[in-house]
Amino acid sequence: MVTLLDLGRYTHDEETAETYLRDHGLLISYSHCPYCGGIRLSRIRRQRLKCYGCRWEWGVRKGSIFE
Repeated sequence: MVTLLDLGRYTHDEETAETYLRDHGLLISYSHCPYCGGIRLSRIRRQRLKCYGCRWEWGVRKGSIFE
């Protein structure tokens, strides 16, 4: 169980918080595009991913409980 004090250690910056949420299964790590199935993905902005096959963009929260 995570206490508020523990959570404070993981949320002091965005990158650490995102890693923590991925490690605990609350955010999805994409290995392929959810729209076309392409594998050429890249992070284009802090909170956005892009598929270079279909050029679709989506947020890091897509498919998670935070969507």
